[in-house]
Amino acid sequence: MADWPEFVTEKQRCPACKRVHDRSTAVQHDCAPKAGDLTICSRCAAYLRFGEGLELLPLSAAEWAALDVEIRIEMRRVREAIKEARRA
Repeated sequence: MADWPEFVTEKQRCPACKRVHDRSTAVQHDCAPKAGDLTICSRCAAYLRFGEGLELLPLSAAEWAALDVEIRIEMRRVREAIKEARRA
């Protein structure tokens, strides 16, 4: 994961585990996060999205189901990489 570009963001807590985040890593694009972008907590691996003010919001089951299959596959891959790194 170290090859992915990293961007500084406002400090905020994961809505699932409450870990404070102040960075975002771009997995598919070399750009800072914007409203509607998806992300995954680096501590609990919760699926999240950036709100209009770039606040971290939980990704609902309906939002997950509406994603393209390729995006869900990629998010699962990243989630597993996070979990694997946490076990190491």
